[in-house]
Amino acid sequence: MKLEIILWIFCILVLLFLTAKISLESTEYDCDKCTATLSNSIADSTYFEVADVKISKLIEEYKDGKCSYIWDPVQGYIKYGY
Repeated sequence: MKLEIILWIFCILVLLFLTAKISLESTEYDCDKCTATLSNSIADSTYFEVADVKISKLIEEYKDGKCSYIWDPVQGYIKYGY
């Protein structure tokens, strides 16, 4: 019984340590600096860059039920509404 209590305490301490480590390291990242590059390519390997969008903008639009870009099976990424 005593060994079981020691193992539970050890597991709880490890989980607390890992939670604290993740919390501290996540403060180093800033989503305003992260971007996604949307691009299309065609069969002859021609590359078209459609947009370079901030991730935070995409997340905010998604929360509002909107999306600036959609995927079309024929045209690839296109600006929504155009």
